[in-house]
Amino acid sequence: MTAALPPDPVRQRARLLPMPRFTDPDRVFHYKYSCDDRSMLSPYYKRFICEPFIKLVPRTLHPNWLTTLAAVCTMLAFALTADAFGEFDEMGPWGPIAVAVLILGYITLDNSDGLQARRTKTSSPLGDFLDHFFDAGGVVLIPMMIMVAADMNPALQIVAAAFTAFSFWLVNWEKSHTGTMVIPPVGDVEGNLAAVGWWLTCAALGGPLWNETFFDVKVIDAMHYITIPVFVAFAIAMCFPLYNNREGRGEAVGVMVNLALLAGWGYSTLHFGLTSLFDAPLLILLIGYTCAKHIGDIQRGHLIGAEYRSYDPVLLGLGALLLASVWLVPAARTNDVQLYLGLGYAAVLLAKLAYQLRHTATFISDKLGIKVFSLTATQKENLARD
Repeated sequence: MTAALPPDPVRQRARLLPMPRFTDPDRVFHYKYSCDDRSMLSPYYKRFICEPFIKLVPRTLHPNWLTTLAAVCTMLAFALTADAFGEFDEMGPWGPIAVAVLILGYITLDNSDGLQARRTKTSSPLGDFLDHFFDAGGVVLIPMMIMVAADMNPALQIVAAAFTAFSFWLVNWEKSHTGTMVIPPVGDVEGNLAAVGWWLTCAALGGPLWNETFFDVKVIDAMHYITIPVFVAFAIAMCFPLYNNREGRGEAVGVMVNLALLAGWGYSTLHFGLTSLFDAPLLILLIGYTCAKHIGDIQRGHLIGAEYRSYDPVLLGLGALLLASVWLVPAARTNDVQLYLGLGYAAVLLAKLAYQLRHTATFISDKLGIKVFSLTATQKENLARD
C-alpha cells in the first residue's frame, strides 16, 4: 500500500488564495540574480552614495524594508505634486525641495537594498520580486510628477504614462527570457537624477521652471513639443528584442490592449469635456499600476514558475466597459460617474495586486523557509559568526 503524501505546506498556508497553474513550481530553488549594468552613473552613485549610506544601516535590518521605504518615497513625492497636501504652486521653494529629497531617497534606497541583501546574505527571489513590483509604479510616477505639476495637456500625459509603463514591461519581459536584467546606459538612475535636478532648479528659481522663458520659448511649450517623440522613440527602441520573437510579440499585444483601453477611455472623456480623471490624477495611477500588475505576472513566471498569461480577462473586460460607458451611455458622461467608475476599476486592480503580492510572498517564504521583513534565526546566527 502506497503511503499518503504529506500535505504541501505552501498550499496549506495559502489555502485561502486561489493557486495559479505552474510550469515549474521548483524554479524558486534555482534562483540566481544576473544584471548587466551598462548605466553611466549607477556605478558611481552606488560607490559614493549607496555604499557609505549602507554602513549607517543596522546589519540586522531586512533589505525588504529598504525596498518598501523606497516605494513610500515615490508615492509621497507624487502626492505632493498632485496637490494631495495643498496647492503645490503655493509652497514656494520648499515644495520642489521636498520632492527632490524624496526622489533622492527613492534612488538611494532602491540601489541600496541589493547591497543590504548581500551584506546580510539574504538575497532571494522574494526581494527580486518586491524590487520590481514597486519599481513598476515608480518608473511611471517619477516622470509624470513634472507633467502633473505643470498641468500639461492631459492627452500628452496619457501618451507619456502609457509608453513609459510599456517600456518598463519590455525591460522585465527581456529579463524573463534571458535571465539577465539589462540596464541601459541611460536608465532609471540617470532619469531620476535628471528629475532631481529639475526640481532643485525650480527651487533655485523660486517658482515653477515650466513657466520660465529661454530664447523666447516658454519651457511648457517646449515640453509639449518634445513629449510624444521622446517617449515613443524610447518605447520603440525597447521593442528591438521582440522583433525576432513571435511569442513575445503576442505577449506584448496583451499588455498593449489593456493600456490602449485605458488610454482610449481617457481620450474619450476628454472628447466630451470631462476632466475628473485628470484632476485627481486617477488615470495616470491606473495606467502605472495596471502595468505593475502585468510586470508582477512576468516576475512570478520567471521567479516561481507560475504560468504567465499577458491577457488579464478581468482588467480587459473592465477597460472595455469603461470605454463603452462614455460612448454608449449618455447618462454616464459626467465627471462624477466617470470618477466612480475609475475608482471601481482601481478597487479591482488593488485587489489583484494585493493577491499577487500576498501569494508570491507566501509561496516563496514557505518554499525557502524565509521571512518577508525579518531575518530567520539561522540567518542571524550566520551574521553573528561573521
